[in-house]
Amino acid sequence: MKAILIFLFCITAMFPALGQGYDEGPIDSSLVVSPEFPGGLEALAYYLGENIRYPKQAKRKKIEGVVIISFVVETNGELSRIAVEQSIGYGCDEEAMRVIQSMPLWKPGTVNGKPERFIMRQPIRFILSKKNKE
Repeated sequence: MKAILIFLFCITAMFPALGQGYDEGPIDSSLVVSPEFPGGLEALAYYLGENIRYPKQAKRKKIEGVVIISFVVETNGELSRIAVEQSIGYGCDEEAMRVIQSMPLWKPGTVNGKPERFIMRQPIRFILSKKNKE
């Protein structure tokens, strides 16, 4: 049993990237397909759970909280513009960034059947187990 628990949220927000021209008329929301981590949300949760390590500094100081990382899924599935939107410090932000930066290519999202860039937000919750809180 792991001494430290890291709870993961599903991706909470995804939007076609700003600055893209939609001169083809209105977008039918039924024709918007969001980007997807290879294998879906369960695979994403597994990947994050297996790869995130609780930073020693945060563990020593008993720091818990949520780091939110934003990124763009490009039309070829690569991730770009990876940034911390909500910070808790003590090495947790850097750890969340490291794991997002090391992700494999995503399945790109589409709008009206054409690949588009999407802005994604991934919350990552760092929670110490009861044993490590004492």
